[in-house]
Amino acid sequence: MMLGVALTTSLFAQQNITSVQDGNATNPLVWDCTCIPTPDDNITIQHNIVMNSDWIVNNGGSITIDGGASFIQDAQYRTILFDGGGSMFTNYGQTELTNIGFSNGAEGHNHSSLSLDTALWVGPGSMYMNHGLTQNVDSTYIQGMFMNEGTYGQGDFLNEGMMSNTGYITVDSLYNNQGTINSTAGNIITDDFASNGTVNISGSSYMIITNDFLNAGTLNLAAGRDIRIGSDFLNASDADTALVVNDGLIEVGNDFSNIDTIRGSGLFCIAQNSSNAGDVIGTLDICDNTGTSIFDLNTGNVDATVTNCNSGCNVGLEENTEIEISLYPNPVSTKLNIDGIASGQVVITDVMGNEVHNSSFENQIDVSKLKTGVYFTTVFYNNNKQTLKFIKR
Repeated sequence: MMLGVALTTSLFAQQNITSVQDGNATNPLVWDCTCIPTPDDNITIQHNIVMNSDWIVNNGGSITIDGGASFIQDAQYRTILFDGGGSMFTNYGQTELTNIGFSNGAEGHNHSSLSLDTALWVGPGSMYMNHGLTQNVDSTYIQGMFMNEGTYGQGDFLNEGMMSNTGYITVDSLYNNQGTINSTAGNIITDDFASNGTVNISGSSYMIITNDFLNAGTLNLAAGRDIRIGSDFLNASDADTALVVNDGLIEVGNDFSNIDTIRGSGLFCIAQNSSNAGDVIGTLDICDNTGTSIFDLNTGNVDATVTNCNSGCNVGLEENTEIEISLYPNPVSTKLNIDGIASGQVVITDVMGNEVHNSSFENQIDVSKLKTGVYFTTVFYNNNKQTLKFIKR
């Protein structure tokens, strides 16, 4: 049964409905209207509601899960679809589903903890914004807009729309199919990466690719930024339009091959074999650890301004000069542990910037009294500071 299809005969107009007790979503006694919500109702969940039916929200309807509340499926394979402009999902609590989708202008906003054991789909004209933790996602398909300023993972990620990142994304594979990826803070970590669209890495962002990277589109790497590739890097496309603009550092753990164009003022650090059959332009520094020339094999064009390993291969991420500070567990219910330093100052603020904790450094902080949501921990030490995000559940 699709919740919202089994309608009561007296309910036809859009209503504002709020939960009044824990229970199954299809139980009329759970809601203040003593009814079963319809697809266009505006629903506020303030209790622990069990999603015991598939659900559709349309015609400007909405579901909001308040902090401290939950919306959890009773079994695997529960699906919810938000369809149409004005239809909205907003999560400040804990939500656990199998699939969630947004189509035709619908929006999703996750401020706390969302767990999906199969798929997230964002259709053309729709948007999903992750401010908190979205986890356990087996497949992500983006045709509209995806904005991440929290923590997102895992599984396979296909982007055919607009992807914006200022947080932390960890996935098994990432395919940017004619889409755009803008990462200006945080990081993106993936086992394999292929792109025939546009990828921009700037600000304080960096990317780690554990295995292989195929670029058949445009890659722009800003000065001071780093892309680390664990195995092979191929820059090539069928239309000879693959372009890498490197003003930072690209580290290649195995072989590098350029068929199309690379240019810029940055450094390529290549561990094994290198070859060029395309164009190498600008003031790039190509550092091949296995050879004595710019490339092991060159059948293309290399500007006279391109240098051979002047910079060396010891350039690292700017962040690596900092002490590695970690927070765990994350999400956390009671005790938040901080590792990496022995002394300093710890300040915790909520998403609105309100200070909720301020103390001299402690390895363990009691956060049990904090409301469910996203918080920022700023650690001050030795005239430095680092800010890390955690989820209170």
